[in-house]
Amino acid sequence: MGILLTFDRDLLEFLGKEGRCKMNEKEKFLFEMMFSGAYKAAVGRNPQGKKDINYQTNVKNICRKLIETYKSGTVTPKEHILNIAKIQDCGLNPGASQKVLNVLLKLYWCMGQIEMPSHCPVDRLVINNCKIKDKNKQLVKWTQMKTIEEYENIINQIANQKKPKHIAEWELEFWNSTRV
Repeated sequence: MGILLTFDRDLLEFLGKEGRCKMNEKEKFLFEMMFSGAYKAAVGRNPQGKKDINYQTNVKNICRKLIETYKSGTVTPKEHILNIAKIQDCGLNPGASQKVLNVLLKLYWCMGQIEMPSHCPVDRLVINNCKIKDKNKQLVKWTQMKTIEEYENIINQIANQKKPKHIAEWELEFWNSTRV
């Protein structure tokens, strides 16, 4: 119980007094729609906390605050990893945490609201295309990532394979090519 109280106190401090950042009505609507899609993409086949509305609300509030950080300027790759960890602290595994944030960032980037993200959403299509394998020589399952370091290793492998193209640009083109 003490850990939950500490987390809630820390979460409120991170989010601010009202628990949300300020957005106009159109921005709120767009965020809600984009978050809904990103969250479904992250947990649709990996139902972590899917039925717990407080769980989803905590993830949404953290993402809302993080998006404002990305809108205000450049976020380094190291800061991005820390932001994924903030979402992971809500109870999502690293795979679902990166997916919800990276999908949101991709959407905001495509709308011209933020600079190009340093990472791309990692999912089955990306892993299969890049042939990212675990130590048992099996394709990695993004829904079963256990550590943030595992995620970093996957992102580094993708970036190294797709050089000189930036992975966000590569993934956008690749995703679009699968939607013929």
